[in-house]
Amino acid sequence: MRRFVSSVRKVVATMTVAASSASMAQAQFPFEVTVDPAEAAVVTTDVHNFVKAHHRLASEADTLAVLQEDYLDRGSPGLRAYIGRYDLTAERLQAAIREHPEAYAALSANVEVMEAEIPNYRKAYAGLKRHIPGAVFPPTYLVVGGYRGIGTGSEAGPVATVETRGPKALRGTFTTLLVHEMAHMQQAMTMGIEQYQAIYGPEGTVLAYMIREGIAEYFADLVTGRMTQEKARPYVIEHERELWERFTPGMLDAEDTGWMWSTPEQPKQPRGVGYVMGALITRAYYDNADDKEQAIREILAVTDYPGFLARSGYDPQ
Repeated sequence: MRRFVSSVRKVVATMTVAASSASMAQAQFPFEVTVDPAEAAVVTTDVHNFVKAHHRLASEADTLAVLQEDYLDRGSPGLRAYIGRYDLTAERLQAAIREHPEAYAALSANVEVMEAEIPNYRKAYAGLKRHIPGAVFPPTYLVVGGYRGIGTGSEAGPVATVETRGPKALRGTFTTLLVHEMAHMQQAMTMGIEQYQAIYGPEGTVLAYMIREGIAEYFADLVTGRMTQEKARPYVIEHERELWERFTPGMLDAEDTGWMWSTPEQPKQPRGVGYVMGALITRAYYDNADDKEQAIREILAVTDYPGFLARSGYDPQ
């Protein structure tokens, strides 16, 4: 999750997030949460609304009106947050449907897979709770976007698009994405939304991005045995020292030069190696800590990224 949308609606709920027996920082968000992962809300209303709208497209001439009125205008808080973050419009959605008609037509059947998988998504959240005892769970929103495989946090809760994912992914790698994004929510609720967003402004550095995403990858891997950037993991393991030697001179720069989201300068280097490198730093921090409960609190609350790296004892092999 690169950033939350900048405008956060009026807070209507206040919660205190605790890790184990110690209290974490209080954070305010406009959603209700549960401390019980078995009760975590997974909202599929938007997918159902899209399926109904898609069926109407076969008999309606005005595609844009149908998509706007039957889908976008009926959006859940999660879809509204997604629209604001990614500027989803009826025109962009129409273009994506025309370019990938089979994927959007498949949503009618895939929604049944999503509904059947909700208990497994909640089991994964229970796994996150075992590693973050004070974790709380805002609603998770599954939405249909413009054919982009997006997972993000928002002021509404975690949001993930489903149009690029078939049944196999929905039963497998999608769970890893949801845990990754829910871990980000624990970070945001621990440090507060303003501090969470700060690294995407003047304070941002590639090291900060790497550790921020790496923390979510660390917990996703603990729970599911995978990372969202799993394809980058073998490359990082094979080239760990070389990557670190190339990364460190510019790690406090603001520009991402192929470490996180942009195209790498090295032709054979996959995208997202920074996610994996950040997870390795996080693992070193936890493994080298004497007080594991305190380490979890510090991991979720980190804002001093050079200090976190130094304290981690990370040593690329």
